[in-house]
Amino acid sequence: MTFVDFYSNCKLCKYIDLDDSEDPCDECLANPVNMNSERPIHYEPSTKALARAANRQSKQMLENYLQEEEAKLRLSAGRLYREE
Repeated sequence: MTFVDFYSNCKLCKYIDLDDSEDPCDECLANPVNMNSERPIHYEPSTKALARAANRQSKQMLENYLQEEEAKLRLSAGRLYREE
């Protein structure tokens, strides 16, 4: 048995706008463990939420890449300065 990761999954579910006491959310919340899965039993991915999550991940990857490239440039500039 695996504990359901409501924090990660509910924000990407198509039922995110429903109240906790409404179907199907109430049934998911009543089942905090699942067999071999961290997903709630009625989890259905929201295409909009997944697109937003993918966009955030892409932005973060781009920011990380730019920071790495900037660090490489600083290192290269430091080496060139010392060689002169």
